[in-house]
Amino acid sequence: MEIKYKGNEKVVFVNGISMELSDLLQGINVEKNACQYLKYIEEQKIDSMAITEFYYYEDKPLYCFYRAGLYLKLKAMLEIVIYMDKIKESFKDEFKEATIITDNYMVLDVAKEIYNIKAVYEKTEKTIKKVKLPYGKLALRQIKGIATSMIFGLRPKNKPSFMMLSHATSINKMKSNDKEFYYDYEYGKLFNEIEEKFCAINLQYLNNVSVVDKSFKLNKRFLPFEMFLLFKKLKWKKYFNNNNIVNNLKLVNNLNFKYKEYDLHIPMLKYVFNNIEAIYMSYVKEYVCAKHYLRKLKIDNFITVDEADRARCFIAAGNDLGINTYAIQHGLINETSAAYMINCDKAKALVPKTTFLWGDKYKEVLFANSNAYDKDNLEVVGQLRTDYLVDKFKGNTKDSEPLKILYATQYLEDLTKEATPLLLKALADLEKPFKLVIRMHPVDPFKDYYEDLVSKYNTENVKITKCGDLYDDLWWSDIVISVHSTVVLEGALLNKPSICIVLPKYNDEGNFIKEGLSQGVRTHEELENILSTRNFNKDNFKSYIEKNFYKVDGKVKDRILKKISE
Repeated sequence: MEIKYKGNEKVVFVNGISMELSDLLQGINVEKNACQYLKYIEEQKIDSMAITEFYYYEDKPLYCFYRAGLYLKLKAMLEIVIYMDKIKESFKDEFKEATIITDNYMVLDVAKEIYNIKAVYEKTEKTIKKVKLPYGKLALRQIKGIATSMIFGLRPKNKPSFMMLSHATSINKMKSNDKEFYYDYEYGKLFNEIEEKFCAINLQYLNNVSVVDKSFKLNKRFLPFEMFLLFKKLKWKKYFNNNNIVNNLKLVNNLNFKYKEYDLHIPMLKYVFNNIEAIYMSYVKEYVCAKHYLRKLKIDNFITVDEADRARCFIAAGNDLGINTYAIQHGLINETSAAYMINCDKAKALVPKTTFLWGDKYKEVLFANSNAYDKDNLEVVGQLRTDYLVDKFKGNTKDSEPLKILYATQYLEDLTKEATPLLLKALADLEKPFKLVIRMHPVDPFKDYYEDLVSKYNTENVKITKCGDLYDDLWWSDIVISVHSTVVLEGALLNKPSICIVLPKYNDEGNFIKEGLSQGVRTHEELENILSTRNFNKDNFKSYIEKNFYKVDGKVKDRILKKISE
């Protein structure tokens, strides 16, 4: 038996037959398994301490800052174990003599240490494109930042200040009432309202230099996040106090990492908990500098979209300073959303004074899975992007010929490189005419991959795009296809049916299939059948929208501003 776990190739060769590893994992939810395993680790006590208590700065449990990042590493580890376990279960006799060929050191170690089979490392040659850094535009960001700082420093003292943490990737184009304009799709109309009612400063995070052009599209002043990072690099020692650290990370070695009958202790320490003290320390530096930054700029209010990772440093700092902290729900929240599901004694100090949610469903999920949230710090308001939809669209479209398909990608490599071939295989078998738009996620870097696949399957009538108005693409389409993109939800608001591709590692993560919003498919044959018959489901749209979006009335920004004014 030979197992190939290399690049995008995950195949078992046994008795002259090849089988995709993903076919073996049908019905297995890696996401759910990883979530349960993390909870198992969190419930353990070593010297009367849980993992959340192993490392503090002041009274801040740094585990809660890093939980989402740790979860991603743990999920990657567990995926390998689950794959190997399933191969062993399916081919008991052959597995003993198996050889695995891989370009992944984690796979190599798991195969040798846990399963005691032969493992061979074989490097994958990758063509790395040289990215020419846009130094001129990056310098222009700094110039704009300096100008913004100076203007903000001259603001009227009797008007409250408001810092908005935004992302350059969230800036998109929209056409409404025959006018084209750029807007921040996460803040929507709230962006302009805050600027009008407060002395506002926009701290803009540049996720990737490839989207640097987007950062200028709003024609608004902003403070580049790079300026804060430079401040952090130069000044963190001045504000850091080593006496405020409580470090018991040595207790990680005593945690029980047993999974089924396997002891994952060695690979967990090597690949999941590796370098954890340095990671915690990086968050500490960011927290102490964020605290001084907010104080120095005399910020009264702080708002962010999503409240994990770097944003949590500013939220915790703002809470310490007694300023008003807010967060807007960014994407789907479910029981496996590691960034939100924090449980510890100090959890409330790490979340905003108010988190604005899309619908009651997400409130219920947070109440059930985290002790950080209660009725006082959650406010259901709807989704800000829907404010534009009320202006932009009226009525419904009808099915058309040829079939118009919108495929919404995501930026995770393992996700997109399993789902996209399945879609194109289905389309290759489709006898009826179709048009396909591959709508790339704002930070999806795989355009070349999509172009290669389109060429491989000789797919015609395809447009691959990351630009333009998402809602125009949705309005144009007859069906939305994705894995669990929130584009599925926005399609439902426009009465667009959807199909979700079920992958073992991302098994209906948004619960779209479970709750009847989308149809689920696991194979290209299933997908081809639905597309050819056009047996699309819209039956559950109304009740789903009410629970997930509260009200689609164009007044989401007003409800947020009302809460802020209180």
